[in-house]
Amino acid sequence: MTGEPTERRVLVTGAAGFLGATLVRRLCALGAEAHAIVRPTTDPWRLDGVPVAIHRADLCDGSAVRRVLAAVRPADVLHCAAAHGHPRSAEDRAAAWRDNLGATVTLLQAMSDVRPERFVHVGSSTEYRPSSSPLAECDRVEPVTVRGASKLAAAVAVRQWAGEFGLPSIVTRPFSIYGPLEDERRLVPTLVRCATTGEHFRMLGGVSRRDLVHVDDVAEGCVRALAHADVDAPIVNLGTGVEYTVAEVVSVVESATGMPVQLADEQRPRQRHDVEHWVADTSRCRALLAWVPSTDLRSGISGLVRPAERSPDPR
Repeated sequence: MTGEPTERRVLVTGAAGFLGATLVRRLCALGAEAHAIVRPTTDPWRLDGVPVAIHRADLCDGSAVRRVLAAVRPADVLHCAAAHGHPRSAEDRAAAWRDNLGATVTLLQAMSDVRPERFVHVGSSTEYRPSSSPLAECDRVEPVTVRGASKLAAAVAVRQWAGEFGLPSIVTRPFSIYGPLEDERRLVPTLVRCATTGEHFRMLGGVSRRDLVHVDDVAEGCVRALAHADVDAPIVNLGTGVEYTVAEVVSVVESATGMPVQLADEQRPRQRHDVEHWVADTSRCRALLAWVPSTDLRSGISGLVRPAERSPDPR
């Protein structure tokens, strides 16, 4: 759907986040009239300089969300808002259910009054049951984390709501997103920082693989997904179909920066989301969206390294 949203009024939730802000930038580049829902307390620094109208509202506040929808009356809504990471405390688990499921249900109910033409729900690959084979949209959804369970519940709500109320919708399931504007505590920016500063990196104790997909590619996939929204709310993976161990990602970072990543003596303990295999089956996104990621891991990581941080060319 490259180029389609020209002059369309589009509302993005979670627009101050990593993916949300990148998606807003992509929509603006395509000529859309972009509107963003941002928490009242959030600093939308990722949107600095972007021609987007920012609306302050808590997505769990139905009255506030309805006011935004009534004011904007968007043609398209892209729902990127979600809880961060994998919660560990009871408080964080409750927040994950509220921000992933509760906010989605509140948004769906608010859209009953102001009906957009199309709706994209950004789900998560963590909705799947871990498998040694590429994960396909028809595979069992048996999440092993709170993030996966709450995102799956939200996706079920979207699909039920779309069928009952006849709103063309689609659910995307991105895999491990990385790229510019990412939280510096996540894997790739942490490795780049360790390589360029000499900070030691705590390697995972055991093998864990992930399908790393560049945020620009995911944003493009979400934009293309708009054209394939349907009342049956199809599900489509957004991944590369290639998985990397953490050790392999370390090697790519070292190659991109020209500097070694110093490993700490103490290893990081394995968590429930640190699975041995995690890779997308990309058959549906290629066939349905005509979408193929354009950024390989080496190029994507190289783009995160400032020229001053690169090792001088030994030649």
